Amino acid sequence: RLPRDDFDIDPEMRDILEQEAARKVDQARREMAFDSEKKSLALSKVKKAFLDNVAVERVVLRAFKRPHTVATLRTAKLTASQRANIESVHALIASEEAARQKSEEEQAAAAEGEDENGGLGAAAGGTGADGAAVTVGAELTKEEQRKKERAERQQRWEQLMARKPNADYEDPEDSAAINNALTTMGDYKLKSDPNYVVPDHLRVNASKKRRQLVLLEESVHAIRMGFNERLLALRDLKHRIVGNVRRENSRLRQINSELEMDEDLWQPEFADEEYPEKREEVTDEDLTVFREKRANANKDGGFGGGGAAKGSSKGGDASDSNNTKSADAAKGGAASKENGSNKKSESKKADSKIKDLSPLEIAELNARNTRLQFEKKQIQEKIERTVGAFDDALLNLRRERFKLESDLKSTDLRLLVLYQELRLLKEFEKRDTALAQKLEAKKMEKAEVVAKIAECQEKLAVKKSEIDRLDPKAILQQFLQLVPDGHKFHDDLQRIFKKKIKRAKKKAGGESDDEDDEEMDSDDDDDLSDWDEDEDDEEEEEFCPPGCDPALYEQVCELREKRLDQEEVLAEFQRVVESLKKDNDMLSKKERVIDGSLKSTESDIQTFQTFKQQRLNELDTVVTLKTHQIECLIDDKLPPTLDNVVVFTRDGMSKLHARIGELEEEKADLRLQQRALRKEHVSLSKSRKLKETKLAELEARCRDVQILKFGQEVNLDLLEGVGVNKQAEELRAALKKHEIRATKELQAWQQRIEEASAELARVTGANTEKLERVAELTRTQHRLEKELNSAQTKMVADTGPSREAMRKEREQLVNLVKLQAKEMEALKAEINMLRHKGGAIYAPAQ
Repeated sequence: RLPRDDFDIDPEMRDILEQEAARKVDQARREMAFDSEKKSLALSKVKKAFLDNVAVERVVLRAFKRPHTVATLRTAKLTASQRANIESVHALIASEEAARQKSEEEQAAAAEGEDENGGLGAAAGGTGADGAAVTVGAELTKEEQRKKERAERQQRWEQLMARKPNADYEDPEDSAAINNALTTMGDYKLKSDPNYVVPDHLRVNASKKRRQLVLLEESVHAIRMGFNERLLALRDLKHRIVGNVRRENSRLRQINSELEMDEDLWQPEFADEEYPEKREEVTDEDLTVFREKRANANKDGGFGGGGAAKGSSKGGDASDSNNTKSADAAKGGAASKENGSNKKSESKKADSKIKDLSPLEIAELNARNTRLQFEKKQIQEKIERTVGAFDDALLNLRRERFKLESDLKSTDLRLLVLYQELRLLKEFEKRDTALAQKLEAKKMEKAEVVAKIAECQEKLAVKKSEIDRLDPKAILQQFLQLVPDGHKFHDDLQRIFKKKIKRAKKKAGGESDDEDDEEMDSDDDDDLSDWDEDEDDEEEEEFCPPGCDPALYEQVCELREKRLDQEEVLAEFQRVVESLKKDNDMLSKKERVIDGSLKSTESDIQTFQTFKQQRLNELDTVVTLKTHQIECLIDDKLPPTLDNVVVFTRDGMSKLHARIGELEEEKADLRLQQRALRKEHVSLSKSRKLKETKLAELEARCRDVQILKFGQEVNLDLLEGVGVNKQAEELRAALKKHEIRATKELQAWQQRIEEASAELARVTGANTEKLERVAELTRTQHRLEKELNSAQTKMVADTGPSREAMRKEREQLVNLVKLQAKEMEALKAEINMLRHKGGAIYAPAQ
């Protein structure tokens, strides 16, 4: 046999043929490139137009053994503008919620702050009172205590009278309860009513309607996607069930083969419409069928006979299907006959085989067959249960789709109505915005005026408190204490004290001379009327009365200067208070004008809202009703038209019927409350009359007691003015503090003096001992000197011992004397040091 290479006669020919084939293939590719690109672009355009903007396309899911099908809701993707609108709406809702929470937190914090301020104010008041009590004295006298109690009672009385309402006063709580009862009465207000007033929470504008439209579109898209997700999950479940059935069928075939049975098994398949996304998956069989259809179409007339070709193809397909069915039926009949003959032959063979088996083998065979039959039955029941559960779930989903589709159609109609309302509201948006801005400006203006009024009232309260703190009677009390009524110069000094004099106006730092001159002129003009009566007195030269103490005269002049300073301050406070009152009145008038403007603006807004509602009522709204829901029968027949009919819910009608009874019960309760309030009013009136009678009796008793004790009625206000001088009491309390502090310091110094005296006695004792020691040493010195002198006398008279012994003894005595002299000097120095306090003691030099 020749090798394969020997057949290669011309090797270059093969290369040439391969190159030629490659060239032809490239040429064909180039010729088809335009068509291929054209078809690709056409396919991409079709996908872009019909599939790219689709989130979920139509998928039809079929049941296994029932004729039911359910399809997805074809849902488009949200456009970029829709997504942007949804995000903006959610951001706006979040910002409104945050603002609402912030306002609630601020209100709660303000309420807590008011409570804390009230508590702190009470505490501060208590502290101030305690401090005043401490400064005035450790204990209040009975008169001061009574004065304090009267002041507290007067303050409580003024507060009570300030809270007394006017004759035409309306309680805000009662007004709020009435308004709440009107708004929550339970009746239904028809928007088509000419007198219909649009509530604040139902007022709409273009932005609110746009928000409502966007949220409804988002909800519809979410509902569609939710249903589609459930259906696609059910399709995935079907895919798993089909896989399980195939595995179970393989086991059933094994069981049938072991049982030597021939049985057709049910095998589920998928339809093309259940997986439309697999449209681009093309097999060789699909290509073969497409070529055949295209060839048949070309034979039947090319592109011009496309319709006939399609019809013939459909007819051919139908005839083919019919022929196939008849052939299958014939085959089925033949197969049944063959199966019958085969079963007879197999049964004969099985009988012959069973006859050849022993009884034990027959029993084992029957047991095995029974187990296989049982397993087969279990598998078939499991398949039936699974398939039945799937079909039930699909049926429930199909029913839900019907309801959902109906709701979605109603929602589409609602979207159309909302769109029409939005178009209508856009026409009114400019007017609506102008009214809203006007209302907001008026509210801000009113808030500013209210803040100014509050500030003005606060300043008024501060000035009034400062005026109350100024006590003109205190200076008068000081004058009376300084110059009593029985003083011989009382009248002269009192005239000097009450004399009005012209004084230069004090210049405030940083003010110009012109302003000072203007102030002086204005003050002079204001005071001319006060000084007219005393001009003659002011021109007279003022001097100390003859015989009066000049120091007393100077003190009276100082008190007069204090009185004049206080009067000037009081006059300045009065001018400021009058100015603040004028400002307060002006702001109150401005507030009333703003309130009128606010009411006018709110009335305009309400009128405009009613006009908008009337225009919105002109739009047609679709309401789906069933025949049994129409209950406005005329002579037991439906009316010819439903123009004058109100669409109302059955629950709402039942609530209205129930509300009638509730209103009757509420009226009965209110009548009972009214009776109770009347009884309480009668009892309070009686109690008031009794208290007035008792008060009159107490006043009569007080008057009788005063007349009995003093012979006349006593004015308690004047009595309080002549009471305890607080300034003097404060000075006494300060003096007492200084005395206590000085007493403590004196006791400390006394203790230190006693300690120093004890130290002096000790040092004196030590000094005395030293002096006694010095005296003793002095006596010893004199004695030794005397003995020395007597010894020398004996030595002269008597030849005695040797000269050497005498010299030594003399030297010893001299040294002893020197040593004693040093000790004496040291003791003297120590005594001198001890005579001075704090002197140091030095040891004698050795």
